[in-house]
Amino acid sequence: MASSRYFAHGKLLITGEYSVLKGALALAIPTRLGQYLEFEAGGNNIFWQSYNSEDKLWFEATYTNRAHIVNTNDLEKAQLLQNILLKASGISRKELPAGKVKTWLEFPNKWGLGSSSTLLYLISKWLNVDAMELF
Repeated sequence: MASSRYFAHGKLLITGEYSVLKGALALAIPTRLGQYLEFEAGGNNIFWQSYNSEDKLWFEATYTNRAHIVNTNDLEKAQLLQNILLKASGISRKELPAGKVKTWLEFPNKWGLGSSSTLLYLISKWLNVDAMELF
């Protein structure tokens, strides 16, 4: 089975904080710590597991290759991820690849080093879509 692995550095916003999302200039530096996404192709569904910096499973979901939720331990998070996957599929004009997806953070997600922005970047690399268009 084909597998791939991607890494995204976290970021520390020195200035601008979240106003950068509205177009403000910001100064940021990458951190050594980041987030990984590993994909192993196979099967008929997407089995998603996310681990925190203590290597504890905090989120899991199963999706069809059209991003329909089959089951999950957190419906709200599953729906957020579903929206990202649907958008990525729409951008690429392809069905999502079936297989196992595992993500894990090297930093506590409460540190604010970009767990959501690194996830978007990782998904864009995995599905070969433009990260800014996905955002």
